[in-house]
Amino acid sequence: MAYYKKRNDDPDRIIPVEESSSSTILDTSSGQNLYNHTRSDEEYARQLYREDHQLQQTNYSQQRQMPPPQPGFLASADYPGQAGYYSSRPQQQQQQQQQYSQYPMQPPPPPQNAYTLPLLDPKQANIQKQMAKRRYWAPWFIRTVSLAQLVLVIYSLYRNSQLTGSWIQTKPYFNWLIGPAPETLINIGARFVPCMHSTKMLNQPIVCGNQGTCSLEELCGFGGFKGGEPNQWFRFITPIFLHGGVLHYLINMTYQLSSGSQMERDMGPFRMALLYMISGIGGFIFGGNFAPQNLPSVGASGALFGLIGCQLVDLIQHWSLYPNPCGELFKMIILLIINFAIGLLPSIDNFAHIGGFVCGVFTAFVLLPTVHTSNTDKWVKRLLMVVGLVVVVLLFWLGLKYFYSGEDPSSFCPWCKYFSCLPINNWCDAVY
Repeated sequence: MAYYKKRNDDPDRIIPVEESSSSTILDTSSGQNLYNHTRSDEEYARQLYREDHQLQQTNYSQQRQMPPPQPGFLASADYPGQAGYYSSRPQQQQQQQQQYSQYPMQPPPPPQNAYTLPLLDPKQANIQKQMAKRRYWAPWFIRTVSLAQLVLVIYSLYRNSQLTGSWIQTKPYFNWLIGPAPETLINIGARFVPCMHSTKMLNQPIVCGNQGTCSLEELCGFGGFKGGEPNQWFRFITPIFLHGGVLHYLINMTYQLSSGSQMERDMGPFRMALLYMISGIGGFIFGGNFAPQNLPSVGASGALFGLIGCQLVDLIQHWSLYPNPCGELFKMIILLIINFAIGLLPSIDNFAHIGGFVCGVFTAFVLLPTVHTSNTDKWVKRLLMVVGLVVVVLLFWLGLKYFYSGEDPSSFCPWCKYFSCLPINNWCDAVY
């Protein structure tokens, strides 16, 4: 049996006075047996000392959050700061009550105060408010267009097998884009100027692949001209969904499904559809005026160059919102240079790329969602919307006017052909 006594310097601390094989802790005021255990008395003394030391090192705000005492070893220990759990010793209760009255209970602060954001200046707050109101969409238009273009790639290969007996062109030369012959693309809707207005080819026999010669009306298909002049105006639209082959389709989809999808999430399907179609149609109108008239043109490249133009406008208009605008501008310029350089190769309609890019830039002024950094910036962007709309309308009107007038662009711009070919190995002479 171990006996305990109070220390003179601290009445609440008890220490062992002798050791025994069994341990008993007694309440010195009532003599009640609080705990019995077979552990040594020294262990209990050390544990009492550790608990008391930890309690002294705990500040008041943390003491108030300590749980109430549980039955067991320290059932009668005093926990300062725990209102309602006073010492069992009557002589200490009054002292504790006086001590606790100096620290009234205060409700804890609300959790949201710990996560309060720093105050923003009016300009940043205005930008943040505009960004919070913006809506984000799923890229349904880009996905639908990409699927439709894939279906038409498969159909063009099937149609080529019907007309030539082979799924891809192998004679008189191999189509490195792994696609159909030019005559097949013309038959299913490529932009081919002789099918759209009167030219010298109207009454001339045309070589139609393995079929020998055929008339222009048979080559153009879609029911012919019904005894009139060529008027298949829809060939400004249908080439957007056609491609020269599997490789051509995969190259375009690399950019269309990545950047195009991200742009549609910000712009929405309606604005994205307008930008895509205006750029694509504008590119084919521009190419119809300046590109060689005897070569068909297909592909979504004009529309994709319009998307690049829209990204360029977005970068310039929101320059201060980009983390690294100079780096983004450098990458965009390199991308444009590479793609325009590829358009200088033979049999590629670089004029469709240029026309699509120009239309995309001015259409972006009208359709691109903007963030206003100031009241002046707001009115400048609204003015650019009006300018962009006027320029797009003028480009379409002038392009269609000169296209159907039958004038030869080389008569007033003989050097324009070098935007689509290089004077190397007679490339330009072979197509113009």
